[in-house]
Amino acid sequence: MKKILIFIITIFIVTSCNCKNNEESHEKNIPVKEISSDTAALTSPVNTLNLDEYMFREDVQYVDVRTLDDINQDGYIAGFQFIPFYSLIGSFLPNESLYQMKNVGNIAAGQIGGFVAQYEEAESIINQLFSKNKYIFIVSQAGSESAYLINLLI
Repeated sequence: MKKILIFIITIFIVTSCNCKNNEESHEKNIPVKEISSDTAALTSPVNTLNLDEYMFREDVQYVDVRTLDDINQDGYIAGFQFIPFYSLIGSFLPNESLYQMKNVGNIAAGQIGGFVAQYEEAESIINQLFSKNKYIFIVSQAGSESAYLINLLI
């Protein structure tokens, strides 16, 4: 019997997105998730039960931030771009990724402002990886990587 993995889907709406909803080409408009201090996947209007209704849209960037081992073991969703969070974007270890996640004053690691660029080019690379003109759907193993990425992008 094949193991079934329930993905936690987090949606992040880029505020500068100038995407246009075309009723003819899309069955559903993208629901807007308010950006707040609560970036938990549980508050996302898009989830595993309705994800199919939002797939394969040109105004959405689909990102999978799980590890390669997770993808090899549990499979992947067609159309999602693989951008491993811990090995590329953020890490608790110095010089392991683009950003180091650490406590900054009263800010906990992984929260808004809790990322410190480890390389001068880090922001430029993030800007190349993630579109400012599209909605971004993020899939992670348990939701923490999605929340971390949302906070970094904010």
